[in-house]
Amino acid sequence: SKPKKFGDLQRVGFAEYHQNNPHKKYTLGLAGNPGGPNFYINKKDNTALHAPDQNGEGGEPCVGKVIIGTQTVDLMETM
Repeated sequence: SKPKKFGDLQRVGFAEYHQNNPHKKYTLGLAGNPGGPNFYINKKDNTALHAPDQNGEGGEPCVGKVIIGTQTVDLMETM
């Protein structure tokens, strides 16, 4: 079978969480759970929520940061 294109993926294939890229405010994370959003913007420090559990399982990658437009992110939160 053909490999799926990125746009056809249903979830993150494997967790790439790394402690050097914590889920701080205004960072972008890729969701690993099916049925959820493809990505999300952390509106607060969510490192504990998105990091691997005590057994090293799970965790979601933090892939970027909003550097321009944080006011827009704050406005979106109020909607």
